[in-house]
Amino acid sequence: MYLNIFKHNSSKLKPIKKFFREMTENKKIKNAQPIVTHSKKNIASYNMGHYFMEFINLVQGFLLFYFYEAEIGLASWLVGLGLIIYAVYDVINDLLVGYLVDRPFKFTKKWGRRFPWMIVSFIPMLFSFLLIFSPPNVDAQEQPWILFGWLIFTTCLFDTIESFFSINFYSMFPYKFRTTGERLTSGSFSVYISMIGIVFGSIIPPMIVIFGNINSYVLMAWLTVIFCLIPFPLFIPGIREEKEIIENYIENYKKEEKESIFLAMREVLTQRSFLFYMIFVFTYHVLNNTITASLFYYVNFVLGEPEDIVTIISIMLLLGSLVAVPLWYRYSRKTQNKKRTILLAGMVMIIFGFKMSFVFNLISFMIVAFAYGMGLGGFISIMDPVLSDCIDESIITHKKRREGFFHSINFFESNLSRVLQALILTVTHELTGFIEGSATQPSSALFGIHLHIGIIPAIIFLGGSLIFWKFYDITPERSREIKEKLVDLGI
Repeated sequence: MYLNIFKHNSSKLKPIKKFFREMTENKKIKNAQPIVTHSKKNIASYNMGHYFMEFINLVQGFLLFYFYEAEIGLASWLVGLGLIIYAVYDVINDLLVGYLVDRPFKFTKKWGRRFPWMIVSFIPMLFSFLLIFSPPNVDAQEQPWILFGWLIFTTCLFDTIESFFSINFYSMFPYKFRTTGERLTSGSFSVYISMIGIVFGSIIPPMIVIFGNINSYVLMAWLTVIFCLIPFPLFIPGIREEKEIIENYIENYKKEEKESIFLAMREVLTQRSFLFYMIFVFTYHVLNNTITASLFYYVNFVLGEPEDIVTIISIMLLLGSLVAVPLWYRYSRKTQNKKRTILLAGMVMIIFGFKMSFVFNLISFMIVAFAYGMGLGGFISIMDPVLSDCIDESIITHKKRREGFFHSINFFESNLSRVLQALILTVTHELTGFIEGSATQPSSALFGIHLHIGIIPAIIFLGGSLIFWKFYDITPERSREIKEKLVDLGI
C-alpha cells in the first residue's frame, strides 16, 4: 500500500527531492540547518565503531554467563543476580551519561560535541573489559561472595566507561548523517563492518578458549583488546566533527530553555514512535542475546563437540547476513518503507529462531543459523535509520536535540534485555537441574538448553514484533514530512 502511494505521488515529490539535493550540495538556503555530505571513506571510518562494539559485546554475550557458571562454578542464581544488579546500575548510569553529554563543555567548540568523549574513554573501556575475565583465584564453592562481588564490580566499571564511548558514538549518527540517502548508506556499511567485529568475536573465543582452562579466557580477553587497539586509528577520521555542525549546535543550545533530566525523560518516553520502537528492539535483543549466550552450552553439552564448532556455526550465521544485506538494502530503497523492512527481517529471525530448538545435529543447525543470519543482517542494517526517524520526530516536536538521551535510553533497554536473558538461563537451569561446573549434564538440563536457545526468546520477540506492527506510526509519508520540517527549523 505504501509503495503504491509513493509511486502515485512521485511527481509531486520532485520539488522536495530537488530541495534536498541542493541542501546536500551545500548551497545556501535561508534558515536551513547545515547539511554536510560525507565520502564513503568517511562513512566507513565512522562505522568502525560498530566493529569495536560488536566484537566486545559478542565476546561478553558468548561467554559471560557461561564463564562464571560453567567454568568458575558460581551458582546459577548468583550469576543471574549479579547480572541483574549490573543491569539496574546500567539504568541509572546510561541515563545520567546520556543527559550529561547532551550539553556543551569548554572543549566542545574546539574539539566537538562527541569526539573527545570517544577518544578519552576508549582505552579505559578495554582495560575494564580485561578485568571481567580475570577474577580472583578462589574456590567458588567456599568463597562465592568474593566472585559474586568481582562480577558486579567489573561489569559495572566496564559499563560506566563503555557508556561514554558507545552513547556518543551512536548519538553521532543522526547528528552526522542528516539525509535518508546517507543514513541508508551508513546503515549498509554498519552491517558489513559489524560483521567483521562479529567474525572476530565469533572466531577468537572458540580458537583460544579451552573448556576447563581458566587462563585461556584471560588470554582470549587480551587478544580481544589487541584486535581492538590495532584498527583504532582508522576510526578517528570518521568521528571528527565538522566546524559548521559544531557551531550550529552551540548556537542553538544557547537559545534552548534548559531542562531537567526528568522533563527530558518524560518527553522522550511519551513519544509514541520511540516507545514502541524501544519495546520492539528490546525483544530483538532478548532473542539475539539469548541465542548467543546459549551457543557454548549447546555445542558443549548437546552436541558434545569441541569449542571451535562455535566458530563454524557463527560463520554460517555471518554468511547468511552478508548474502542478505544487499537484498534488504535494495528492498528498503525501493519501497522507502523502513517499518515494513525491519518487520520482515524480524519475522525471518523468529521463524528460524524457533527452528533452533528442534535441531539435533550440527549440519541442520548450520543451515538454520545461515537462514537466521539472513534476517539478522536486514534487521541490523535498518535499525539506525528507524531510530533516526524517531529522533527527528522528537526534534520537530520539542525543538531540541537529544540524541545522547535517546541513545542512553536505547542502551538501557539493550542492557535490560540482558536481565531477561539472565533470568531465562537462570530459571531454566534451576528448573531443569543444570549442574554448575560439571562436564556432563542430565537429560533434563539438555532439554532446558533446547528451550532457551530458541523457543523462549523467539516467543518474546514475536510479541514485540506484533506490538511494533500495530502501534508504530512513522509511515514513509510521515518520515518525509518530518525531514522537511527539520530543514525548516534549522536545528
